[in-house]
Amino acid sequence: MRSLPADLLEARARFLQSVRTFFQERDILEVETPLLHKTGTPEPFIENLHVQDPTGAPPGFLITSPEYHMKTVLAEVRRPIFQIAHVFRGGDGGSRSPLHTREFLMLEWYLPGADEYALMQQIIELLRFLHVQFPDSELSTNIPIFSMEDLLREHAGCTMERSSLEDRAIELGLAPPDEIRKDRYDEVFFRVFLHTVEPALALHSYPLFVHGYPAELAAYSVIEGNIGRRFELYWKGVELANGYYEVTDPDEQMRRFAADNAIRQSIGKPERQIDEAFLSALRKGMPAGSGVALGLDRLFMLFSNAGRIEEISPFE
Repeated sequence: MRSLPADLLEARARFLQSVRTFFQERDILEVETPLLHKTGTPEPFIENLHVQDPTGAPPGFLITSPEYHMKTVLAEVRRPIFQIAHVFRGGDGGSRSPLHTREFLMLEWYLPGADEYALMQQIIELLRFLHVQFPDSELSTNIPIFSMEDLLREHAGCTMERSSLEDRAIELGLAPPDEIRKDRYDEVFFRVFLHTVEPALALHSYPLFVHGYPAELAAYSVIEGNIGRRFELYWKGVELANGYYEVTDPDEQMRRFAADNAIRQSIGKPERQIDEAFLSALRKGMPAGSGVALGLDRLFMLFSNAGRIEEISPFE
């Protein structure tokens, strides 16, 4: 555990209470879900921490997100819900850096009946609500939404098409041409995005949204016209939140899981079992709507004008 001064502990407590107050005032139900998960996440680049039971019971995994459990709850209660959850990530996703700790707080919430634009608007309302309590941070009156396609055209000089990304990656000398041509789509995309777009986002001192990801990076968002209805929130170059207009079709969700496991296998990682309870919730009829996961420690860091997570977090 990392020791924090008393005034910072008090500020952190006020911050968390303010978050809860925001949702309570909007009649959004706070829920609790397990920290242990039987199957872990199949997402290729997020690693669960394993839990071994000395009695010989089957091992489990500490959650990387409360998503699967919360969607199971959502299928039952069919109303807006939120949770402030302790989550855990191993591997690179949990490496020590100015923005990472293996354990951290995640704010996750779901709005049935709302599209991703309505959810982005509520995130803006949350930021403004918190800014009243923590006014020392800089928050612009206008929080823009940029499309990924427009950002790539402006800062990378290419489109989201694979051939365009490949050509630009080769022009920029980001890797040998033969290697780039053999990359998966996501590898080519992030070579270009991380070299061109993300540094440009860091130049903005205000929060902004990036919306409309290529279908190959749709994660668990609905795909329309080869575009994933997914968004991310950035502030001062820090990735804060990842949201979707959620997939509710169990067959489509199963295909996404299978695709994730195929990537895991291709990079030498073990496949993960599929969470059947989550799929059962989708079959039961999870209401259509949007959901988002937001890193609370990072958000508190920015509202506190700190430069590193370790300055404001008790977690290591």
